[in-house]
Formats: sequence, C-alpha cells, structure tokens
Amino acid sequence: MSTFLEQFDDLFIVNIPAREEAGEDSMFGAVTGSRAAAGAFDGCGGMGARKYPMFRQHTGAYMASRCISGAVRDWFFDQAGKDLGGEKEIKEGIRAYVDRAYGVCASYAESGQASRLKGSMIRPFPSTFAMAILEEGHKGSFRVHVLWAGDSRVYLLNGQGLAQLSVDDTRSTDALWALRNDPPMTNVFSSDGRYSLHYTSLEIPLPFAVFAASDGCFAYLPTPMDFENLLLKAMMEEERPVLFEKRLREDFGRIRQDDTTFAWMSAGFGSYPAMQSRLKERYEILLKNWIRPLEEGGDQAADALWQTYRTSYERYFPHQ
Repeated sequence: MSTFLEQFDDLFIVNIPAREEAGEDSMFGAVTGSRAAAGAFDGCGGMGARKYPMFRQHTGAYMASRCISGAVRDWFFDQAGKDLGGEKEIKEGIRAYVDRAYGVCASYAESGQASRLKGSMIRPFPSTFAMAILEEGHKGSFRVHVLWAGDSRVYLLNGQGLAQLSVDDTRSTDALWALRNDPPMTNVFSSDGRYSLHYTSLEIPLPFAVFAASDGCFAYLPTPMDFENLLLKAMMEEERPVLFEKRLREDFGRIRQDDTTFAWMSAGFGSYPAMQSRLKERYEILLKNWIRPLEEGGDQAADALWQTYRTSYERYFPHQ
C-alpha cells in the first residue's frame, strides 16, 4: 500500500438538485494509488438557458457541467502512474480534455434548432469549475492542487478553521459582501473558449479536510462563519461518517435555493472519531468567538465579527 493511501481517509459527494432530473450541477470524485480528486461544476443557468432538442431539451448549463466533469474524469485517470507536472502542464492538460469534450457536445448541438436567445450574457455551455487534487507531499503533509473558474469554491478545514483556497471570479474577493450582493461572475468555462482556469498549489500539514462546493452550499447562509458552523456542528453531533454525510445532505437541503454539490476529502486524521477529537477545540472556539456573538448581536455585529474571522479565513488566498 502506498503512503498516500495509508494517510488518505475519506471521499464522499453530496449532490442535491433544485429540481429532479434538471439539476445543472455535476461532480467528480476519485482515488487512485497515488492521488485523489474531488470537484464541483455548476452549470450557469442564466447564461446557458438555451435548451437543446438533441439533448432531450436539457439546457446548455445542464450539459456543460456534465461535459466538464466527464472530461476531468478522463484526464484524471489518464494521469494514473504519471507525474502531473506543474501549473502549466496541469492547466493545459485539463483544458485540452475539456475543449475536446466541448467539441463533441457542440457538434451535436449544431444539429438542433437555432437559439432565440441573444445578448452578451448568453454563453454556449457555461459552467463554473472547482476542483482539488491531493498528492503525497513532504513528510507529514499533502500537496493540494487547487483549480477553479467562476464562483464555485475549494475550501480547507483543519484545526485553524475554515479557509477559502480559491478566489471568486467576481469584482470583490470579500465573501461576506458576496453573500449580500450576489455579484455576477466575470469568468466561467464555455465552449467558445473564452475562459481562464486558475491554479494554485499548496503544501499543507496533515491532518485536514479539503472540499469543492458549488454556491448552493454556502450562498444562502448569513455569513461565512455560519458555513463553518454548519459543517462542524454536523460533524460533532453525528457518530459515524455515513451519518455525517447524511446530516450534511439534510442541512443543505433545508437551506438550498439552488442546485447543491459538496465534494469532500479528508486525510491524516486516521478515523472519524479522531477527526472529531482534533476539530472539537476549533468548534468550541468558533462558537465562543463568532457564532454566539452573532446570535446575540445580529446583523449589526456581523461586519465586525467578519473582520476578525476574515484573517484566518483568507490565510491561504493565492496572490493573483
């Protein structure tokens, strides 16, 4: 057994469509002998509202997220046993697979009816992209490759709390401001090729969890602190991993106003009870310093509390 697999703990994905059979999110998760990956891809319903007869009247957004997740799956398994290389090799490799898949999708779409939708906001097969890849790093750490486009996110959760590893493609990087203003995205994947894939690589000490999430997971909570509380509260109150996953499905289901995809990986804890034990102190700090003051102070307290929380939350923000 490889050292990687000895230290890798778990992978699961929660996917909840807002409407059955019409969810515009897709997902990917896989583990090989030397690495693991998890991704969330959110088809952009506003930009990709056109419906395609050749795809059973599904929207371009619906098809886009599935096109991308399938391409990423093929790319990931084709790298098994190979060195991923650096930023250039990873980004170019993924883009080549995605663009090839887009080409197949577009060729079928061309045989359908012409779109009546016009305007600069309409894009062919638009989707966000958020994915983390884990590999063995130096002793006691894993290397985390983070890739994204749009406003789906990659997060880290460890003893220091929740941290956003990706940076939204919107006009502000302030996560609380984004919750209040729902800003438009400035960059998404699209079959017209007019998109950028962002990348950063981090060496992070074990143990930790990392996950990709579409905005249905976090965009309908009052603050970023509430998102961390949702995760840790579920973890502390459930006795087994399968119950933790079920609890998250229920909690996301209660708050969701959109498709929801949550792709989780954890490493270095050794067991679920050990993860609970390692993160218990952080949960108590979160409750004391942020959640209870939020409950007592309401919206007036949120801005000040966010500023004290933000420094840790943005501790891994990549420099763009």
